[in-house]
Amino acid sequence: MLPHKSGEYLDSAYFSTPIFDGTEFCLQLYPRGNSIENEKYLSCFISRKKEDVNPARIGFSMTLESIDGSRNKSKKCPSFELVTNRGFNQFVKLEIINENKNLYVPGDVLTIKCRVWSPEIETTSESSDDFSSKTYLNQCTSLTQFKVDKQCEIWPIAGIHKCLESKLKIHFPVESSIETQPSFKLSFSPDGNKTDSEHAQIEIVQTKSFSKKNFFFVKCKITVISAQKEYQHSQTDTFSFDSDAESVWHFPKFIEIAHLEEGKYLHLDDSLYLSCEFLFATGGDPGYHTEIPSYAYSAFGGPECARVTNLSSSISKLYLDNQFCDVTLQVDNKTFLAYKVVLCAQSPVFCAMFKNDTKEKNTNVVEITDVDVDTIKLMLDFLHSDIWKEDLSTEDICKLYSAADKYQISHFKQKCTRLLLSGLSVAEVCKVLILADLHQDDFLMSCVHNFVKYHANEIFHSSQWEEFNNENPILSGRIMLQVCKNI
Repeated sequence: MLPHKSGEYLDSAYFSTPIFDGTEFCLQLYPRGNSIENEKYLSCFISRKKEDVNPARIGFSMTLESIDGSRNKSKKCPSFELVTNRGFNQFVKLEIINENKNLYVPGDVLTIKCRVWSPEIETTSESSDDFSSKTYLNQCTSLTQFKVDKQCEIWPIAGIHKCLESKLKIHFPVESSIETQPSFKLSFSPDGNKTDSEHAQIEIVQTKSFSKKNFFFVKCKITVISAQKEYQHSQTDTFSFDSDAESVWHFPKFIEIAHLEEGKYLHLDDSLYLSCEFLFATGGDPGYHTEIPSYAYSAFGGPECARVTNLSSSISKLYLDNQFCDVTLQVDNKTFLAYKVVLCAQSPVFCAMFKNDTKEKNTNVVEITDVDVDTIKLMLDFLHSDIWKEDLSTEDICKLYSAADKYQISHFKQKCTRLLLSGLSVAEVCKVLILADLHQDDFLMSCVHNFVKYHANEIFHSSQWEEFNNENPILSGRIMLQVCKNI
């Protein structure tokens, strides 16, 4: 559910049909109720456009749809004169939705269906469910979709003890992938503040404003990644930003300064690694709506109501069963089946391959000679079904990173980067240095360089560094020179 407070609501797009003489309506959804008294309920209303002056006598029903239609929640309101708005203060208990998210919020999508009719249309059924299943002439369907952007960032905060001594804020930028939405930066204050000096303070600051007609919702989960790569200590909170360019969200405190001073949570390089998961959602801007006109319906039967399903899981099942695959990848003597649309949607390289007049487009066969069988299998499983094999070695992840870079699959590359950084060790750091240098990844190189800097004595005397120095003398010399300059 979106992070609204009681009394805050979302508007749908306006909709109308010819039988209402141009009068336009919209739905108003209160995710936390329309008042404090109703904060444990979802409130939902139908509202007419303020500019409309024509009388509008309507009846309506509202239905919270479950994924299979078996547990829909419906309420009905008989015909009345709609002046401003009318609806249900206590439409559905939030407890019911939260306890059955797979039913009512599949794929983070909540579906509410509203049927509106004129007084001339009567039904003899007492059941709103029966009524809502009927279809009539002069009917239209309007769909409103709010844009949601999810992303995860790994925030490596290097040299925690130096930060504690200097008491300086450390900043980390966060960009939403939706261009019209604002940008943020995370700020970490290791010395807390005047009211609480025992916990580190994390702030999320809006750095780029957005349209004043919008307000913007963010849900954030910040988790401490231990040296054993375990996600063990976390905090989740929600916040709504207005259009002011410098809104500040003081995230709930959960990291004790004493634990940082003792070295708890810290990695070998004296760094604190935080996993920051964000869900960005636009409020007030309905995104888009589409209408299906009345002539698309029959008086004797309507279209089946589309059930909201998790598209990702459906594609995953088809892929794992090798059904309807339309492209073949050949690696050595092994072949893999895949979906062209899945590859093209996530990789500009595959998209160009099948868009232009190429051998691959004409044959639907892609021959791969520079990526091994296991790496391609892992990559395809991830792209089609989000499956990720556990306990991968650093060498395996480096191969996956290289494949992600080759095919320009940015989110896959970012996942590989996070895993490489969270698993850095004296024994493996040279492999990651070579990878960062080969792919000219400045961010990865900077993070690995910090690790080398804080463990220089141990790394420079290791057998792995000796071998690395013999095989990569220029890169080795550059790293050692940079470390010496910072001593």
